[in-house]
Amino acid sequence: SMEEEREAELRAVEDAMREPGGVTLVGHETVDQSARRAAQVSSDYFVVPLEPGVWGGVSRSELLQLSTRDDAAHRSLADVVAPIARPYLYPDQSIEFALRALRDRLFVPVVHRADPTRLVGLLALEDIVMVYRGAQSASEHLTA
Repeated sequence: SMEEEREAELRAVEDAMREPGGVTLVGHETVDQSARRAAQVSSDYFVVPLEPGVWGGVSRSELLQLSTRDDAAHRSLADVVAPIARPYLYPDQSIEFALRALRDRLFVPVVHRADPTRLVGLLALEDIVMVYRGAQSASEHLTA
């Protein structure tokens, strides 16, 4: 059936994930340094390596707010950013597994299976929906 064909086209996380993109901030930089680097790019959200294999995330607005606080501006970014909850995903994992991992989270980091310290992408529910809609749209054009 057409539904089975669409589902078969979207098998793995790598089919839907987005590139990590933008500037990845560095955990050992101060909040103030990170806020200045973030101001130079258009991203609204940044992934931060906190320690090998552990990723955190911070929004532009959170970062700017932290940089104005005397108690945080000179601390390292890794000290003030919370880690993103595990599990992280691997590119070859199924979309079904990814949907369970996403649950209430905005996105999940996708790391290299052989080197979990290497971020290869990010996956959000909207990424899966966009790919699914694209597959649906393409199949509708084929049957029209």
